[in-house]
Amino acid sequence: QQQDDEQYYATQFLNQAKNHSSEVHTSCLTFLLDTVENTDYAWNLRRGAQNILQQLLLRSKDCRELFANDRMRRYIAVISEGRGRAENHSAESVHLVEDVGAMLLQLSAKFGQFYPRFSVACRWLEERKGVRIAAAQSSSLDPASSITTSTGGFSIAQLRIGRDAAMLR
Repeated sequence: QQQDDEQYYATQFLNQAKNHSSEVHTSCLTFLLDTVENTDYAWNLRRGAQNILQQLLLRSKDCRELFANDRMRRYIAVISEGRGRAENHSAESVHLVEDVGAMLLQLSAKFGQFYPRFSVACRWLEERKGVRIAAAQSSSLDPASSITTSTGGFSIAQLRIGRDAAMLR
């Protein structure tokens, strides 16, 4: 089964790269986004595609522009819904949301001055989904780039509550 899946995805990848007239890395990005967004695929496949997607976004300006301008809103919406076919649905969906949040956090730290949408999307995920992005960082992230260092370890919602309390005084 796994070997058939790998062959199928390799064929899909080659067809996708061949059919697109744009450069290969943006075609790969589109294919990976579609794979992660497809809720019929297994969680481990979606998370694996997410990891490769992160590497593409870190290395390619064209991929970051395509993602930030065209696909990020839909991608975040699909990921935050947390649907899938796995039995341990809720745990796996949380892991995927954490992976996406960690990716957005890393992109925000490296490219936030050029792409402020990464920071906004990361904050939205943290606030709306209740996932502590800074606590969910993978080992590949630089600890200096976490939200906890810039906000003192509080979530955005907690910072807003503190701000409102200070304004009342």
